[in-house]
Amino acid sequence: PPSSGGGGWSGNSYALSLDGTDDYARLTGMTLSGAFTASFWFNPLSHAMANGDLFMTKGYDSTDIGVVTTETDWKLDYNAGGFRYSIFDRTQAWATKIEATHTFSFSANTWHHIMITYDGGTSTSGMGLFVDGVSKTLTSVTQNPSFTGNNSTSGTAVNVGRSPFGLSPLTGLIDEVAFWETDQSANISSIYTGTAPIDLSGLSTTPNDWFRFENNANNEISGGSGSASLVNGPTYSTSVPS
Repeated sequence: PPSSGGGGWSGNSYALSLDGTDDYARLTGMTLSGAFTASFWFNPLSHAMANGDLFMTKGYDSTDIGVVTTETDWKLDYNAGGFRYSIFDRTQAWATKIEATHTFSFSANTWHHIMITYDGGTSTSGMGLFVDGVSKTLTSVTQNPSFTGNNSTSGTAVNVGRSPFGLSPLTGLIDEVAFWETDQSANISSIYTGTAPIDLSGLSTTPNDWFRFENNANNEISGGSGSASLVNGPTYSTSVPS
């Protein structure tokens, strides 16, 4: 598996460091309605993953559960010893969702590439999870018969590492966060090619939004309509996937 340390392709010098207390990155301006793909690199450092540790969520912003219902589109967190991947139907009541899990143990100080996909349908069979380029078997936990799909809007932010409402803040390093407004399952071998990130702008299908977190004024956003802000003081690390 990927190891910790500096290096990687010449364009990758920094990763975002989250302290597990209140740090997170807030990415706004993206729609990601229907089918989508989210790709990123993660290193837990010496932190032991715990229930609720949040990788990212689109929405889940309000302290009012009734409002959360209409603001949450999807989330990926760590629960019961592995990944929990949920997609919500924001047009209906809370818990109208599809949700699936995969048991996975992270090793300390180890980088992994993680990618989730969704084909826009109404079944958990249309959800995908890839770790280090390998498709992982998802166990269906919830298949709500009323679920009509992901109906996201540009009004909901993607929160990386923590949600303003609930869920546990993430400890570790995150790097090269990219989004496609399509299901990129078939292209995993081009997106993940080894233990270091690649220049995603060279792909035949480039990300709609790509947040590089290269410790500069705009967090090295490459293309797209999204924008990034860092909340509560996350820092940058020169330990990147290599």
